[in-house]
Amino acid sequence: MQQPSIGRIVLYRLSQEDADLIDRRRDHPGNKLVGNPVSPGDVFPASVVRTWDDDSVNLRVLLDGNDDLWAPSRHQGSEPGTWAWPTRTPAAPAPDPSDTEALARAAYTAYGEATGSRTWDGRPMPDWAELGETIQRAWSAAATTVLRRRHTVGG
Repeated sequence: MQQPSIGRIVLYRLSQEDADLIDRRRDHPGNKLVGNPVSPGDVFPASVVRTWDDDSVNLRVLLDGNDDLWAPSRHQGSEPGTWAWPTRTPAAPAPDPSDTEALARAAYTAYGEATGSRTWDGRPMPDWAELGETIQRAWSAAATTVLRRRHTVGG
């Protein structure tokens, strides 16, 4: 089971008391704190600034404004006033290394995106199908070489 540590980012769910405190601070005369409205149950990123022996943590909650919230001694959970680990988004699947044409097309497309679809001498890039077999094989060789090097260098 994951343990919180200083510097980790978690998600904090505001309680009614938190929302009321934020509203009071933002509404205080002469205060320059501004931000979008908050409600109990809203979730914001928070940085763990201290851990305690009872598995509670002190958090600095990053609000949607120019202020933040100090949330001391909070426990992990799903109800308001608690924190949770963010869900992880799986990475996009890597291209099949055996499909050298797909790798070459991906490299050619990336080159086009990086250059505004212009060749090295400023001319418009042709479509993949218009390149001709020799140039397509050259892109395949380049993509395959990069893939092999990535696996031997420590990728």
